[in-house]
Amino acid sequence: MKIKLRTLLFIYLVTIGAAIAASESERLPLSKGMYRMAGSCTKMNHLSFEETSNCANRFGINATDPAHPQFIFSTNGGGAWIFVTSEPAFLTEGGKVATYPVSSVLDLTVKAAFNYKGECVLDMKTPDTIITCTLWKDDSRVKVMWEAQYKGTGVWQFSKLN
Repeated sequence: MKIKLRTLLFIYLVTIGAAIAASESERLPLSKGMYRMAGSCTKMNHLSFEETSNCANRFGINATDPAHPQFIFSTNGGGAWIFVTSEPAFLTEGGKVATYPVSSVLDLTVKAAFNYKGECVLDMKTPDTIITCTLWKDDSRVKVMWEAQYKGTGVWQFSKLN
């Protein structure tokens, strides 16, 4: 089933909002399932190296555990950068921006996991959805270790998991 992300999240947020009066500081998970999005990579950086040309222009969210989704940026050659979240999202901007704290990245290109703090931001303030995941070397958030950004065309595919 192809659904625009805005429609899917609007329905989800309205449903939740009908049950509780959600404030911008509340945390809300995705629905259990797999999300895929049409679009293209706009940025991939590892340390100070530009890696955007290695992006396979495929993006997905694995919400097997909806409170701790994984943001997946596919790379050429069958690899991927998988940003592993540590907490449910914080919603801001009237529910148009969801920020997920991240605890690590799985770099399937080198087959290793790296534990750095960061965040994945799902930004739906503009007509095109922008997903940006960033991990920093330290708490000062100056030195970027991994960063990936994907610009969606607004078409999402959702596969429900049992």
